[in-house]
Amino acid sequence: MSLGDKDSIRRRALWALEGKPSADVFAPVEIPELSSPEIERRISELRMDISFLFSSFHQLITKCSEQALISPYYG
Repeated sequence: MSLGDKDSIRRRALWALEGKPSADVFAPVEIPELSSPEIERRISELRMDISFLFSSFHQLITKCSEQALISPYYG
């Protein structure tokens, strides 16, 4: 990781000591509160969809495992 030349490092250190932001500092970002009936509904739907997918995947794996044990080509 390169921080730049010595003068650049010294300049950033002085700015930090003086409480000045350096040029590569990002402004703070405000994250809004995302609580609304619409978002709650979407989260609920997403949870149901994920639950359905896992259930379907489990059934598929179980069926494939059973077929592999029954198959004469297994082994």
